[in-house]
Amino acid sequence: MASQAAQIRRMREDDSEDIRIGAYPSQDITVEVLGYCHAQVAEIKKLIASKRVRDIVHLSGNFVVVATRDPEVWIITSPYGAVAFFYSVGPSGFRYGRTVDDAVQHGTERQWNLEGLADLLALEHLTGDNTLEVEVQQTPAASILYWNGSRLQEWTATWSEIHDRHYPEGRPERAIELLCEEVARCSGLSPVISLSGGFDSRVLLASILASGGTKPELLVLGPSTSTDRMVVEAIGREFALKVHPIELTIDDYIASAETICRATSGTKPAAHWHTYIYAAKAKLTNENRLLVGTNGEFARTYYFDKGMLAVAADYLPCRLTLHKFWKQKARRGLAQCDASEFRSETATYLQDGDEQLRRLARTRSGGTTLHELARFYIDERVRHFYANGLALYGQSASWRTPFLSVPWVAEVEKLARHWKLGSNWHRFALAHLCPKLLEFPEEMVAPTMAKQHQKFYWLPFRRAQHFVPYFDYTAFFAEEQVLSHLLACAPHICDIIDEKKVKRIVEEHRASQQRGRLISILLGLAVWRATAASS
Repeated sequence: MASQAAQIRRMREDDSEDIRIGAYPSQDITVEVLGYCHAQVAEIKKLIASKRVRDIVHLSGNFVVVATRDPEVWIITSPYGAVAFFYSVGPSGFRYGRTVDDAVQHGTERQWNLEGLADLLALEHLTGDNTLEVEVQQTPAASILYWNGSRLQEWTATWSEIHDRHYPEGRPERAIELLCEEVARCSGLSPVISLSGGFDSRVLLASILASGGTKPELLVLGPSTSTDRMVVEAIGREFALKVHPIELTIDDYIASAETICRATSGTKPAAHWHTYIYAAKAKLTNENRLLVGTNGEFARTYYFDKGMLAVAADYLPCRLTLHKFWKQKARRGLAQCDASEFRSETATYLQDGDEQLRRLARTRSGGTTLHELARFYIDERVRHFYANGLALYGQSASWRTPFLSVPWVAEVEKLARHWKLGSNWHRFALAHLCPKLLEFPEEMVAPTMAKQHQKFYWLPFRRAQHFVPYFDYTAFFAEEQVLSHLLACAPHICDIIDEKKVKRIVEEHRASQQRGRLISILLGLAVWRATAASS
């Protein structure tokens, strides 16, 4: 499994070696920008031509820049890798593209990356540079890949190289100012905010309303009885903002399955396909900028937001605490899919989870447990899980992610812990920018948002408010149309799980409704491989 991936890694030059750039006119260079960059293409070309290619990594925005001057290729990624891009080196040379299928070597046998598969089953996303194909890698964040026609070099900026230049102070007021600056850059003339009943998107709205500029339109997902839609429509009435409600149907999912799975290379479980459908049904124009709250969680304690319990955990030995944390979380995910249901090689890998735990629990910054988990969130979950969502938004909309601004991330990383518990910074930002937005419900908690979190806010009794979701996934995975679609595509993943096992899982789910999570993941894998086989 690891041999081809290891060969690719060995072909990379030492990181200390500068990426060689030839001296030639910028007009000889072709540049494509995926995602968005606040700099113009002409500026990017000049940086490449003047041998300052590393400066492109520091340009603001979330992007992949693909620059070519045959036979040379440069692939340059922004700091958080939020725009997924893939490559491989092999008999067909240097292959690359927006999907894993684009980067697969011609004429080679496709082989599952079991490390990636194990992470998908445990976390619903991959980690590191892994894809589900052994020979294909995801481009690193904050990096440059340079192909000179015969060999590949790689350079990656460190976290401190990216963030220290912004001189973060850890002040909540400065984090608000930096976010507002980025929202203003991202909004354009016709902003649309993907709004829910939560904190992140509401802070984005508060930033625009506080500026007194163009009024945004609001996009919300769910039927008229859903909590998010009721909250958003109430906000729309109060501020005289146009609201676009989007409702999902099972037919939407089936019709979109191939497009979704191709765009996300099999790593988007069916329970998260709504991201594509939502944006596609909104029918946004080229002038619209869809602002989404991706990475707003960085200003929280995403994996362990439990007040004083979280603070106490930060005093425990980091490596030991991380190992225990991931053992519980990753094993809990894998427990919902019996390893014995998979074929022997896959089953053996899934049953021996020690290597996976070592990977997940490795330290990144030498910080405390909560700081390490925050880095895992932005380095892994944002780069993989949320990048998939952005790839799906990008099929039909021009998205922007203000919370993935480097200055804001640098500032928030330095905030004292109490600002990151119970959404305290978000509450502070709302009170500072648009206090009236606090008067609308706090999801599952209270009819209004408090300026500070309540005592013991993490306990279940604090989340007792009735909540109606945007879509009923229990009913979705009970639908024969959905289960039949999985069975029809199951032969395409028979190299990891026998068709008979898939049928048994489906039968168990029909009887118990307890296998929805595994069916969600298998459906993404099966449709992806079926789509690849037919193309």
